[in-house]
Amino acid sequence: MSKTSRSLALYESAGQARRSAWVQMVHAFVVIERQLVTLLDRHDMTLPQFDVLATLLFSEGVTQQELAKRLLVTKGNVVGLLNRLETAGWVTRRPDPVDARANRLYLTVNGRRTVEKVLPDHDALIERLFGCLSDDAVTTLRQCFVRLRETCE
Repeated sequence: MSKTSRSLALYESAGQARRSAWVQMVHAFVVIERQLVTLLDRHDMTLPQFDVLATLLFSEGVTQQELAKRLLVTKGNVVGLLNRLETAGWVTRRPDPVDARANRLYLTVNGRRTVEKVLPDHDALIERLFGCLSDDAVTTLRQCFVRLRETCE
């Protein structure tokens, strides 16, 4: 019998199972986040910096408001982070041609190079961490998290 099997109660109530699932989800998140922070530290990058650069890599031209919504933070939190990323030469703001009140966000050449250098290590870490799960288990896990998020929003 595996360690995981022994740690799961055979006769727990639905409420106990949900609380246990919550605890396991939080613990897994913390462990994964610690490993990701360690990896990013080797690249002289913080997790918030990586989040912004990776988001812009795949959706360049978003507004600060859209970025804040995607990162689940306030616009005020994003402003300070963007100021530092702009000073580092990784991100640039350009006025929105349609809405003068908004700025569109873009990676600089250096910002793109930086995040593209980190992504292979990031992806390898995720592959290693999730490698213990079958493809079906990953699909199920993803569906569960999507449903949880949709229920909570």
